[in-house]
Amino acid sequence: MTHYIGERLSYSGELCTVKFVGEIPAWKDEIAIGVEWDNPLKGKHNGIFQGVEYFKVSQLNSGSFLKSKRKHDGTIEFYESLLNTYAEDYKQQEIKIGSKKVESYGFEKLQLLQSDFNYLKNISLSRKRINRFDLDNYNNKFKGNLQNLQEIDLSFNLFEEFNQILTILQCLNIKKIVLIGNRFNFFIPQVEIKIDSVESLDLSLTFINEVIISELPLLFPKLKELSLGYNNFNSLKSDIIYFPCLKTLDLSYNEFKEIPKNLQNLSSLKKLNLNNNLIRILQKITFQNIEELDIRRNQIENWNEIDQLFENFPNLKNLRINDNPIFEKLTIEESEFNIIARSSSSLLQLNGVTITSQERINAELYFVSKINDGSIVEFKEAKFDELIQKYQKIKKNSDHNNNNKQIIKSNLIHLKFKYLNDEYRLKFLKTNEILKLKGSLSRLLNINIFNFEIYYQISNNKILIKNNFSLISSFNFETDQLLTIEPIN
Repeated sequence: MTHYIGERLSYSGELCTVKFVGEIPAWKDEIAIGVEWDNPLKGKHNGIFQGVEYFKVSQLNSGSFLKSKRKHDGTIEFYESLLNTYAEDYKQQEIKIGSKKVESYGFEKLQLLQSDFNYLKNISLSRKRINRFDLDNYNNKFKGNLQNLQEIDLSFNLFEEFNQILTILQCLNIKKIVLIGNRFNFFIPQVEIKIDSVESLDLSLTFINEVIISELPLLFPKLKELSLGYNNFNSLKSDIIYFPCLKTLDLSYNEFKEIPKNLQNLSSLKKLNLNNNLIRILQKITFQNIEELDIRRNQIENWNEIDQLFENFPNLKNLRINDNPIFEKLTIEESEFNIIARSSSSLLQLNGVTITSQERINAELYFVSKINDGSIVEFKEAKFDELIQKYQKIKKNSDHNNNNKQIIKSNLIHLKFKYLNDEYRLKFLKTNEILKLKGSLSRLLNINIFNFEIYYQISNNKILIKNNFSLISSFNFETDQLLTIEPIN
């Protein structure tokens, strides 16, 4: 069995790429193949044997050696897989009229006669060991038989040549194609090809090379969504700026340490996903058109970077930013209040939750109070001035005089809570709703918000708090008022 560098193979359903073909000392008179497994847990080393490096791997310890004669799972052609997946499985049979034999129909012919795929709008051929597209087979037997197809999923197959994908797309007038987990080791640039139908392209986990990336804008001029996640990128070629219609770009699970500068030239880009990267510092770059940003699970450590983020994205409407180091020692409420207060009024959603007008007021008052008492030292003076102007009863004083502190502090109240044998003391804004108070207690005590009730005492009367949407201020609680938390049986 002859193998070659770049060949894609499957063994018991596990995919790999051939990185080496030749002899190794351990297997005399045997041809070995060195493979990099898509699943690193299948690997045993980095392509090194007895101190000699036979091949390189892109993922740590994802390599191993196999004997070339070992049988693999085989490969399959695109339309053969389509028939196997979507055509009715007829056994060989004879069609008769009365006792007279008319014609004998074999398995293949019956399948072709019965397989009208025009009803299909979406097809999934994921993990089918497909590695090729037979154009002659398509033209002779299937042309015009997938006229209504809109989306196709070819993820985790054995394609090696990106040109095979381009041939498929030229034949099928589809809008969306998913290619996750393929590895394109071969590509011949096709300057004359333009595929106008494709609007969504997912190349996540393909470790796609720079040559193909540089051709994407020319190949897909009408592209609106592009996914390049899980590709170990730490930079982005400038060629990506040529996408005139791109609205959504997914760069999650890569190794970017900063937001790529060339993205600001994507004039149509509205949604950017950078979660699970290594971003720590935000340069001063304006992304005027971006309205949705996901920057979760990065390395942001200080509030100056948060302030810079809102300057870089002045029209942000939806932000996901949780699970950065800066929030590790803060409660959810403290994190949210700090972010909301620093943002512009255009921000409507934070970490998947809509920001109400009352929550913005609460956050901004809390923020000013923390600046006044010295708890917050990293902030933009212009933002502080803006909030002072907004809430005219608060007067800015560089010395943070006591009168100003009292104005803000009058909006805060400390309450005590008794649960089982423990007692807790928490601080809230009086303008918080009871539901927010319950949310804090739910996280603190690790109990579902619907599995407990809160009572307070007036004289000898024990009173249940029923309305979750009433304000804390409506109960006229005193400082350090004791409330009792009781589980619902």
